[in-house]
Amino acid sequence: MLDFTEKDVRNYARKNYNSGQLGSEGAVYRFEDYAIKLFKKVKGEEFMKDKEKKVRALMENEIEGFIKPIDLIYDEDNNFAGYAMEYVESKGDVADMCYKFGEHHRLDKKIEYLLKVEELIKKAHSLGYILNDVAIWNFL
Repeated sequence: MLDFTEKDVRNYARKNYNSGQLGSEGAVYRFEDYAIKLFKKVKGEEFMKDKEKKVRALMENEIEGFIKPIDLIYDEDNNFAGYAMEYVESKGDVADMCYKFGEHHRLDKKIEYLLKVEELIKKAHSLGYILNDVAIWNFL
C-alpha cells in the first residue's frame, strides 16, 4: 500500500506547479514515480462508490497493453478519491499521431496507431470490460 493521501498529491502538485491533466472526471498528476488520478468530488457519493468498485476490479485483473491501477488513494476522511498507476513517459501519444502533420505522421501511420487502439479496446471487451473514458489522448 502506498503511503500518501489525496492531500499529499495536491500539495506536491502545487509546490511543483503541476496543475494536472484535467478531464471530465478529474485530473491526473505526476507524483514521484506514479501517475495519480483524482476524481472530482462534485460527482457525488454514488459516482465515487462506482469508480472505487471499477478500479478494484481493474487492480485484480491483468490486461496486456493496459497500465493498471496499483493502489487506491483516499482523502483525510478515508473516502475514496482516486488511484495510483505506474508513471510511463509518453513517446508521443495517439492524439499527437492523429492531429499533427509531417513525414512521421503520414496517414498510414495514423491508421496503424488507431488499429492498435481498436485491438486494445476489443481485448478489454472480450474480457467483459466496458470502457467509458475512450479519449484518444488516454492512449500512449
